[in-house]
Order: sequence, then C-alpha cells, then structure tokens
Amino acid sequence: MLNRFSLKRIRTVMMSWNFFMTVCYAMIFMFSTNYIIANNLSRDFLSSLNYIPTSPEIIFILAIMGLFISSLVMQYLDSKRINM
Repeated sequence: MLNRFSLKRIRTVMMSWNFFMTVCYAMIFMFSTNYIIANNLSRDFLSSLNYIPTSPEIIFILAIMGLFISSLVMQYLDSKRINM
C-alpha cells in the first residue's frame, strides 16, 4: 500500500512539473512571437520562414488544453487499472 501511495505521489509531482514546464515554454514562444510581430522583426532573423502566426495566443491555449486533456486521459486510465 505504501509503495502504491509513493508512486502515485511521484507521478502527480512529475505531471505537475511537466505542466509547469509546458506552460513556461508556451509562454516563451507566445511572447517572443508577439514581440516579433509587434516590432516587424521577422525580416531580420526569420526570413527563412514562410509564415509567422498572427495570433500566437491560439497556439498557447491549444498547447495548454492538449496537456490538460492528456493528463485527464492518463488519470482515467490509471484509475481504471487500479480498480481492476
């Protein structure tokens, strides 16, 4: 019982850390893209890209939602496996 509790706590901590890091990376990409768009710097150092997104907030929200949905699926499958 104690081993299962410890593993569950470790898994929860790791999922929380993964969520935190995903939010940090998504924020960095969103803010840097907003900066590039606002200052018209795409020609200076992103000339090799064909497209610069006009609304990086959508990418940020979709990344957070995707992580949230995947963690819910993982929790559901884990609870289903424990109850068996």
